Amino acid sequence: FLIVTDPEDQTIVSKSPVRVAGRTTPDAVVSVNGVSLPLDSLGVFESTVALQDGPNIIDVVATGPEGDVLDSVLAIIYRPD
Repeated sequence: FLIVTDPEDQTIVSKSPVRVAGRTTPDAVVSVNGVSLPLDSLGVFESTVALQDGPNIIDVVATGPEGDVLDSVLAIIYRPD
């Protein structure tokens, strides 16, 4: 499984970078926009992603030990203060 808890899809934010967090199985390999992240013993991950003005895509991918892939794509709009 793959659950992205933060940020919510189609959110408008005024601060960058944005926190990206979620959970998957502890034996998975997780990446955010192609950058691998460490997992804790429960499969929780957290990172930050720098945003550009306007629409941004955040791609979270979890690959299980058997090669199964789950993907969550978030659309975030960045409007600086």
